[in-house]
Amino acid sequence: MKISLVGPQVSKCGGPEDESAIVSVRVVYSDGAETGIAWAEMRTVARVE
Repeated sequence: MKISLVGPQVSKCGGPEDESAIVSVRVVYSDGAETGIAWAEMRTVARVE
Protein backbone atom coordinates (compact mmCIF):
# COMPACT_ATOMS: atom_id res chain seq x y z
CA MET A 1 0.00 0.00 0.00
CA LYS A 2 1.23 3.46 -0.89
CA ILE A 3 0.40 6.38 1.41
CA SER A 4 1.13 10.03 0.63
CA LEU A 5 0.45 13.22 2.55
CA VAL A 6 -0.82 16.38 0.85
CA GLY A 7 -0.51 19.58 2.81
CA PRO A 8 -0.71 21.06 5.29
CA GLN A 9 -2.74 23.84 3.73
CA VAL A 10 -3.42 26.91 5.88
CA SER A 11 -6.38 29.21 5.32
CA LYS A 12 -6.69 32.41 7.34
CA CYS A 13 -10.03 33.27 8.92
CA GLY A 14 -11.63 36.39 10.24
CA GLY A 15 -10.48 39.97 10.30
CA PRO A 16 -7.58 41.87 11.89
CA GLU A 17 -8.62 40.92 15.45
CA ASP A 18 -9.10 37.24 14.64
CA GLU A 19 -5.80 35.53 13.86
CA SER A 20 -7.30 32.05 13.77
CA ALA A 21 -6.64 29.79 10.81
CA ILE A 22 -7.88 26.52 9.38
CA VAL A 23 -5.18 23.90 8.83
CA SER A 24 -6.14 20.98 6.61
CA VAL A 25 -4.21 17.85 5.66
CA ARG A 26 -5.17 15.23 3.10
CA VAL A 27 -3.94 11.64 3.24
CA VAL A 28 -4.11 9.73 -0.05
CA TYR A 29 -3.70 5.96 0.06
CA SER A 30 -3.60 3.45 -2.76
CA ASP A 31 -3.17 -0.33 -2.87
CA GLY A 32 -3.18 -0.60 -6.65
CA ALA A 33 -6.83 -1.58 -6.99
CA GLU A 34 -8.38 1.09 -4.79
CA THR A 35 -7.54 4.68 -3.92
CA GLY A 36 -8.97 6.59 -0.99
CA ILE A 37 -8.64 10.00 0.60
CA ALA A 38 -8.82 10.82 4.30
CA TRP A 39 -9.22 14.46 5.28
CA ALA A 40 -8.35 16.14 8.57
CA GLU A 41 -9.15 19.74 9.39
CA MET A 42 -8.36 21.81 12.47
CA ARG A 43 -9.07 25.43 13.36
CA THR A 44 -6.53 27.26 15.50
CA VAL A 45 -7.76 29.58 18.23
CA ALA A 46 -4.93 32.13 18.39
CA ARG A 47 -6.20 35.68 18.74
CA VAL A 48 -4.56 39.09 18.91
CA GLU A 49 -4.99 40.75 22.31
